[in-house]
Amino acid sequence: MIKFNTKTKTQQYIYSYEAIPGVFRNQTDKFFECLEEDGVEFFEFWWNRIGEDYPEDIRVPSDGLAYEVRKSAKGGTIILLTLPAPQQQGEPYFLALVYPKQKYTLFKWENFARVFSLSLSKDEAGNIIVGMGELTPRGKYVPMKYNQGKNIEIFYQHVLDEIGD
Repeated sequence: MIKFNTKTKTQQYIYSYEAIPGVFRNQTDKFFECLEEDGVEFFEFWWNRIGEDYPEDIRVPSDGLAYEVRKSAKGGTIILLTLPAPQQQGEPYFLALVYPKQKYTLFKWENFARVFSLSLSKDEAGNIIVGMGELTPRGKYVPMKYNQGKNIEIFYQHVLDEIGD
């Protein structure tokens, strides 16, 4: 059984930055197969699975969890995942799971899946801001843009800009 570090990270953080990106990147074909077969229940399964590692009184329900699949102009697939409202700094509002159209290339990284998030953050004064970033394949979060608003369409346009689509 997979165990996650629930002592220092929230359920939403582990779900968004470890579990879903890991399954998406490491088992992409199976990920799409399960998503097609089970829809939002696939995402709810993982949400509840992560929640099992937390005491019942601090588990977060999956209220608001939703997704949409879009095709990019270049033929890739983008899954926009809406998450339950974040409560703590670093927790995301949305994830964009990007799987580019696979092509023959000498640069295999051009075919790598990418994960972007739009997250709750705070500035030095403690004011709440919204930040976009990318989660690298090694699990490092790279901040990109701040104060982008909590609008999924604006986030989607920023993702398209980042992938050159």
